[in-house]
Amino acid sequence: SIVFFMQLNKLISQSVCTQSLFGNNLSLRLISLTRSRTAASAFPVRGLSALSLVVHVVEDYHNLAAGLDTPTRTRTPPRCSRRRRIMSDAKREADSAALGEKADKRPKSDVHMSKFFKLPKVELHTHLDGSCRLTTLQEISRQRGLPFPHDNLEEFRPVVSLTSKQPSLVDFLKVFPAISQIMSSSDSVERIAYEFCEDCAKHSVVYAETRSNPFHTKEYGLGAEEFMEAVCKGLERGQRDFGVTVRQILCFLSTQPEYAASLVDVALQYAPRGVVGVDIAGEERFPLREEFVAGFKRVRESGMSITVHAGESGPADNVKQAIEIGAQRIGHGYHVVEDEEIYKMAREKGIHFEACPTSSLYTNSATIENHALKHFAADDASFSLSTDDAGVINCNLTGEYDLAHSMGLTVDQLIKSVMNGARAAFLPAKEKEELVKSIQEKLELYRKELGE
Repeated sequence: SIVFFMQLNKLISQSVCTQSLFGNNLSLRLISLTRSRTAASAFPVRGLSALSLVVHVVEDYHNLAAGLDTPTRTRTPPRCSRRRRIMSDAKREADSAALGEKADKRPKSDVHMSKFFKLPKVELHTHLDGSCRLTTLQEISRQRGLPFPHDNLEEFRPVVSLTSKQPSLVDFLKVFPAISQIMSSSDSVERIAYEFCEDCAKHSVVYAETRSNPFHTKEYGLGAEEFMEAVCKGLERGQRDFGVTVRQILCFLSTQPEYAASLVDVALQYAPRGVVGVDIAGEERFPLREEFVAGFKRVRESGMSITVHAGESGPADNVKQAIEIGAQRIGHGYHVVEDEEIYKMAREKGIHFEACPTSSLYTNSATIENHALKHFAADDASFSLSTDDAGVINCNLTGEYDLAHSMGLTVDQLIKSVMNGARAAFLPAKEKEELVKSIQEKLELYRKELGE
């Protein structure tokens, strides 16, 4: 059995080094193979059962490829059951609450054991610059000779990521200028976009929309058109290689009204290459400046879709104003539940809420105890789950479902949120119909695997 695991370790190691072999499917096949060989558990290796070791090996290489630290293992009794390694709901909720104070306490090794790992997913709210792998940014920084402590991962980490709850959204955003500087080359942007597709595939994401501001690297020498070309190339390659569908949303920044008109120009120019909508991000500043109002008017007239960050750190009235300027979806929107009239109006209009559970804790926009997600689910509002800034806060989409489940959302409610996301995708009618059908078929298979 030791020889078997040595060969298995060599195979997975090689697969990490060659993208043509590495991927979620390989790991799932290995896990499926070992689970089917029940006799394997009779061969303990250094305190771990054979089955446990296979699962840990696969997890570690996934973490390495995703730029995550490999978790330190504690010895597991040879015949420790899989159930004992899965946290109870109470334990998961306690860990999730602890996340708000110290993010690196979030358990990382359980993700591949989660019932939601294989759940076909739709992700509508993720920022490309906030989704970079930590080790990728470290490597790019070192290669480009930038003035950051890139020779030591732990010293580099706080430059581009957060490990604890922040006092506010403004404090949360403080790491993004450094990220913009590091990724301000065409090769870097293309690589980050490509890796975004790979990370989606690892967590069973079928369809995703990633958003960015094409002017955020301009002050560091990379213009909007160069940025967009690099993103498009990376996403196009990634979609081919990893079998995911990805579209783009371009974001106004609330602090840069001078770029509003130009951003709409860029969005319309790159619509044939996958730009499907426009957003406004950054600090919530309502009422919107005239430059943004005029920009959104052009977006509506072009037939392109609109989503708006609102009600994250700001009040419910911001959600109302966003809807009034044409928003079909709301980024975050947690505070909408504090005004019953506005909340009811949003539900009646079928407004979709892009919820990001972990991010909401980091930005101090919500609490576990009274999270808007509980209201969305109980009131049958349209919502879906996303990571927001997976690289900055070291989370993944499977973990977001685990966190929502720990808050009390049922498996059925979370499966329904996937369908909500598919129906809210910013796609042409025919493509959306195909996506919805595909997701429905995949969810039926998923339910059968769960035994429901």
